[in-house]
Amino acid sequence: MLARPLARHPYLAPFRARLGPWLEGVELPSPEEMTAQFAARRAAWFPDEPPLRFVPQAPGRARRRGDTPIDPDDSYDGSIVVRNEVPTRPGDPHDFFNFVLWCCLPRSKRAVHTRQLRARRAWIPPGATRIPGQRTREQDALTLFDEGGLVGTRGGPWLVFGHAVLEHFCASDDELAVTFVELAMPESLEALDAELASMLLDPARFLEPRTLRPTLLDGAGQLVQR
Repeated sequence: MLARPLARHPYLAPFRARLGPWLEGVELPSPEEMTAQFAARRAAWFPDEPPLRFVPQAPGRARRRGDTPIDPDDSYDGSIVVRNEVPTRPGDPHDFFNFVLWCCLPRSKRAVHTRQLRARRAWIPPGATRIPGQRTREQDALTLFDEGGLVGTRGGPWLVFGHAVLEHFCASDDELAVTFVELAMPESLEALDAELASMLLDPARFLEPRTLRPTLLDGAGQLVQR
């Protein structure tokens, strides 16, 4: 369940036309309902995008034999990019807000996971039986933006891209540190999605967390200047 209804939440205003009346309550859709809702929005808003299924995430992976080579495609990002399946924990607000962003910015979401999968394939040597000890800076930057990203201009307009940001402000009005990416905001959500996806797929971008500008966000929808 959500901590409170979201129909009037300022961070969801840019997405409201696609989110539907279920934001009036606090009950979360099941993965099966998410799949049906995504399909309806795909047909109406982005029919050229691949179909996507939201599937229940297993509680934990079976222990892998130490001598079994690691397949980078057998990962969260691989599930999305290769199999068009988003592992989803039923009743989990974090995963619910991930679904919200998929419904509104599907090209950008897919771009994040495409980049992550490419980075993972390069990170894990062929035939390796153990995960390397430390992720790359590129992986860190992409994760920071996917979880805590904001896109737009400092003076506005801007919108939330990170689903962990939406989860936080669902339950609290406390300030939250986010990462800000400058982008002149197009008039339509479709144009923004295409432009942001292009940025995310650019191999010269999102290579270091330090390239993402930190800022603070408050529960009233304001950037905090300090």
